[in-house]
Amino acid sequence: MRFFGLGEDNEVSPTWSNIAYGTINGDIITLTWVDEPKGSIMQSGKLIVKIELETKMSLESQTGEYFGTNLWTREKP
Repeated sequence: MRFFGLGEDNEVSPTWSNIAYGTINGDIITLTWVDEPKGSIMQSGKLIVKIELETKMSLESQTGEYFGTNLWTREKP
């Protein structure tokens, strides 16, 4: 399964804004990400993320520049 994502800390004037693409295989997401010019930080890299729960994912490994977090959580809808 393919994965595409957009993230930013503020949609009007973000410090960071990035896009990501990759694949989901079981509970592992392998993706490439790059910051876009809308933000003031310009970095890129690759991440391997493990889906632990419906509401939690954690960083397994990364290459390239520092992504900025190693844990993603959300409330159940």
